[in-house]
Amino acid sequence: MVQITANKSHGIKTAFEPEPFQSLMDIPRAIEKVIQQNELKLYQGRSKKYSFAPPPEAAERKRAKAKARKIKKEVEVEAHI
Repeated sequence: MVQITANKSHGIKTAFEPEPFQSLMDIPRAIEKVIQQNELKLYQGRSKKYSFAPPPEAAERKRAKAKARKIKKEVEVEAHI
């Protein structure tokens, strides 16, 4: 059974009936249904930052910044010569 209990500090006022599941593959569906029933919003924490792939736009920006840093470093090296 998947169940969410009321928690005032997190703003969860009421809890709905527990959602049963029949197999391990059914757990994500049960969790999703309980989250939707309770109208919860999930946020990715900092510790999980590396567990998820960044969106394609973010990855592209990261590559562009790295390339700009590399070019800046090469220019600084040439300036010292």
